[in-house]
Amino acid sequence: MGKGGVGVGYGKGASLPEEQVRWVTGEEVERRRGAGERVRCFDCRGEEEYRRSTVPDAELLSQAQLMFQREALQPLVDELCAPGSADELVFFANTAGPVGIAAGRDVYVMAFLAECGLPLERMARLTGGLNAWKAERRPCVARPAGGAVTAAASAGLDALLAQLELPH
Repeated sequence: MGKGGVGVGYGKGASLPEEQVRWVTGEEVERRRGAGERVRCFDCRGEEEYRRSTVPDAELLSQAQLMFQREALQPLVDELCAPGSADELVFFANTAGPVGIAAGRDVYVMAFLAECGLPLERMARLTGGLNAWKAERRPCVARPAGGAVTAAASAGLDALLAQLELPH
């Protein structure tokens, strides 16, 4: 934890030691990608938000998916945590506030991955989140609905609802 025991955290018990959280700017992400470096961006917001607008080439890895549809994401989590992977991983939600509830969904996802064995050194937060990215007039893209993870997650949710005898 940071000074005085306060770290970067987000509700649900997820927190990261503040002094170990790295930040990268949108400019740095674009520069490094342009130079051919392997920088993967992960949108930690909800699927609907992701579909409306996100960073180009960002992958959806939402807090909600990790909380409720973990099985569908297990192959991606295994890939990210595999030894020898050299990709820089950048996580973002909307604002990237530093503490408390403002810290955002990206902290939850990062804390989860750290618990799974992904070194914090490979992870960074996007300074200002997607809101800052947009304010800096960086490009954004819309994503079509569906996809393999979404379909698998939806099937898992349908099965859970059926098991609990709840309507969809």
